[in-house]
Amino acid sequence: MIRIAFLLLALGATAGPIIVVKCVDAVATEPWLDTDYQRRAKITFLASQVGTTMTTAVVLIDLADLAATYHANVQADADDTRASAADKTSALHVDLEDYDAGADTGSLWVYVGTISSSVNTDIFIYYDHASGGAYGSPQDVWDATGASYMGVYHMGSTATSAQPSATGVAAIDADAYNFESGDLIAGKIGDCIDFDGSNEYYSVPASDATTNLRPDTTFTAMCYFKADDFSDGVIFQGSGNSTSAGYGAWIWSSNLRPSLGNGGNVWTSGTYATASLSTSNWYHYAFTWDGSNARIYLDGVAIANSPQTETGSWSWSSQPFFLGRRESAGYYHGKLDEVRVIDRTMTANEIAWIEQNLNDPSTTYTVAAEETQ
Repeated sequence: MIRIAFLLLALGATAGPIIVVKCVDAVATEPWLDTDYQRRAKITFLASQVGTTMTTAVVLIDLADLAATYHANVQADADDTRASAADKTSALHVDLEDYDAGADTGSLWVYVGTISSSVNTDIFIYYDHASGGAYGSPQDVWDATGASYMGVYHMGSTATSAQPSATGVAAIDADAYNFESGDLIAGKIGDCIDFDGSNEYYSVPASDATTNLRPDTTFTAMCYFKADDFSDGVIFQGSGNSTSAGYGAWIWSSNLRPSLGNGGNVWTSGTYATASLSTSNWYHYAFTWDGSNARIYLDGVAIANSPQTETGSWSWSSQPFFLGRRESAGYYHGKLDEVRVIDRTMTANEIAWIEQNLNDPSTTYTVAAEETQ
């Protein structure tokens, strides 16, 4: 607050000059992403929940965690929802996956960048804007900011049409498909696709998949799955067929297994017994390769026999990227959500935090009271 003094000289007929000092308080302008936004809420990511500082963090904000005033004042489709960094003026990229105005629920992805393990990290969610404001590219949340995502499938579009990737490379849309109406249902996050185990699938043609969805020497692949049964089936697979394993997730011989393109061998030493899994539960699967070691994570925790060293020759086949099958068969029976392919090896701490943020977002952040202009 700044105090400004005004000096007034009053000249009287019989008295000397009278000096009057008046102090006026001037309030400094509060930083705001855009003055056309009327409201915002501070989201604080808790350092106590972060194992190691992350520098390319994509976060999920569950819009149900925001106050009732958010839902009362945001546009009907929530399209005016934007985000800024802690300075309240630097726009962050956002990707609104879904919003249900009647239920006051929705999923907002934000590219935050650095989330510290030593101090809390603040961002601000802005809303209540007449036209929405041109802030933040949905595609740049994933693939133009250093996050290294090659493909992200929210599994939230109409089941009987192409399944678009959330990233900006249009060629990696899963535009070949075989689905019936009614296969788009409520998922782990937003909607998901329900595979019936009988010739239902999505795929990216090989010409696009081998260019845009085939990682180099390191990668991470992950998804949420909820199996209707644990009979043999391929949840997803990239650049692989029956003789060249590529990468992905299989249910095979009562085990959950990764596939790895090391000379055509499915990585049998990294299995996880499906007898311990339930058809009632969603599971978060992640598989990493650092050039020498392969690891499987289930619900953010490395399985007991991770890591495994693989020494076979690295090989990719020129095959499509499949969701729900491999090149000839192996149809998956169950639900699939949030499939991601990342062109780098995520750390164990990153994967644990991602799973926690996706499974129960409010454990990773707090929401402050609404601020208005």
